Amino acid sequence: KYLIVPEDVEVPVGLEQDMIIVKKPVDHTYAESDEILNTMKDLDLLDNVAAVGMKSKDCTVSEIADKMKDGEKNAEVAYAGTVDKLKLKNLVKSEVNLALFTGDILPREDSEENAAKDTDKKADKDSKDTKETLTVEEKTEQFEELTEKLAMLGIPVFVDRSSEEKTELGKQEWIKVYGVLYGCEELTNEKFDAA
Repeated sequence: KYLIVPEDVEVPVGLEQDMIIVKKPVDHTYAESDEILNTMKDLDLLDNVAAVGMKSKDCTVSEIADKMKDGEKNAEVAYAGTVDKLKLKNLVKSEVNLALFTGDILPREDSEENAAKDTDKKADKDSKDTKETLTVEEKTEQFEELTEKLAMLGIPVFVDRSSEEKTELGKQEWIKVYGVLYGCEELTNEKFDAA
């Protein structure tokens, strides 16, 4: 459960134990992937990005890559590491107040058929590729550790699961969430209606 709290509104004590509190404005976002950055670009929200999960050379969104200036301490957008190696110090320095991840971060049980295919793929994969080799238990533990660390820093985590939608319209509906988070509901409703 999420509670979006408008600016200058007090959060009643104890609510944070029942739900994830997102205080507005969320103007210093950590975006884990190009997929999230492209959604934000489409909604003209890139000015809210303070940190990302890829280095500038790997970022396909040129507006963000240009702001990163890889290796510079005073870059407008910081590289804050990947899911398995987050740079918490960079998140704090960038004053991140919302972390956006794709659904890949979540642990999943695969069917036996998919598990057999994955076993074949794993044999061919380089041992450095941990995303493919983690068990459900390891992935669950990784997710829990990540969310606990970010919660201690006061950074709420939101998981964009649009890629899991079976229909294009279902995927498009996720932009409404961005509308609520960033206060651009009118634009996201128009885009959804057009879709």
